[in-house]
Amino acid sequence: MSITVKDILQLNCTHRFRQLTGQKGLDRPVDKVGILDWESGQVITDSFVPGEFVVTSLLAIKDDIDAFMPMLEALIQAGTGGVAIKTVYFSNLPDYMLAYAEDRDYPVFLFDETYMEDIITSVVEVVRESEELDMLSVKVDQLLSGQLSPYFVKKLALEINPYFAGHHQVVYCQSTSKHPMTQERMSAARKIIGKHNRMLPYGEGVLFIHTSRGKEGQDDQALYAFQYAQMKNQRVLSFKAIGTGRLLLPLMDNPWAQRYHDQIIQPIMAYDRDNGADLLQTAITYVDQGLDVKETAKALYQHGNTIRYRLDRIKKILGDRVDEKHFTEELLLAIRLHTVLNQGTGKRY
Repeated sequence: MSITVKDILQLNCTHRFRQLTGQKGLDRPVDKVGILDWESGQVITDSFVPGEFVVTSLLAIKDDIDAFMPMLEALIQAGTGGVAIKTVYFSNLPDYMLAYAEDRDYPVFLFDETYMEDIITSVVEVVRESEELDMLSVKVDQLLSGQLSPYFVKKLALEINPYFAGHHQVVYCQSTSKHPMTQERMSAARKIIGKHNRMLPYGEGVLFIHTSRGKEGQDDQALYAFQYAQMKNQRVLSFKAIGTGRLLLPLMDNPWAQRYHDQIIQPIMAYDRDNGADLLQTAITYVDQGLDVKETAKALYQHGNTIRYRLDRIKKILGDRVDEKHFTEELLLAIRLHTVLNQGTGKRY
């Protein structure tokens, strides 16, 4: 979860910042904070690094605002994330400096009452937390890989949350609002949930780990429920409610599942392609409607006999690929698997 200038503006100590330039540069990364004191010219270029957010009062040039121009040029050249100037000696910057910074999408801010030490401390804290959370996300990836021995599974789990009790629950959430989970909100939430639980950014969402001595929880079931909810365009869905998805989602990368899918689905797709038919969509709707011919016909605006004809055609296309007595059962399983493979991996089969 990389920190940006925009994230810095969400801190309590920066709420009174007045932005002069660089609205398009608020996505600049920030991984360090520094003070501009006496440095100038090449010394700035050599001393400051890309991603460094700079705080200054311009004490060294308090009698000559024009002397800030080469300093500004050097800060931009060094790739710093932005500069915040305390209005001790200057209440604004000349227009030509503002134009220079704006042309380069470089954020320049002014602030008055906030202590510089508070800004530095706050930025250092969120950068440190961001680095910690990034490392935790990597460890979650390693856990989900399934390639670790029990010893290393336990070791990584305790590194993610040293307070694991006998049971745990994992919830994976992804925001649909226009207000993303900022670093400050993440920090506030972590304080609320307490040290025995863990909240961390993962993928495009947030992973919440609750540990207790209560009921046995679920681990990556939360991620499977989230994936299935995305497939079905549902906002809230429990693992229990995803039906056969509980079996099929863990098999997305299994070659046997892929082979079974291809054996049944590909002949139907080939027939559709060669004859301009739509048997696969009929089969998908038939399964989605609980194997009810009448409801399938209603959903597709067709006569019931048309649906029966299409299902009979599918049965003939598959031939001895499936046992006739188990046709409906195997078609249902193949269609469910098709939904998982087609939407869960982003591929088109």
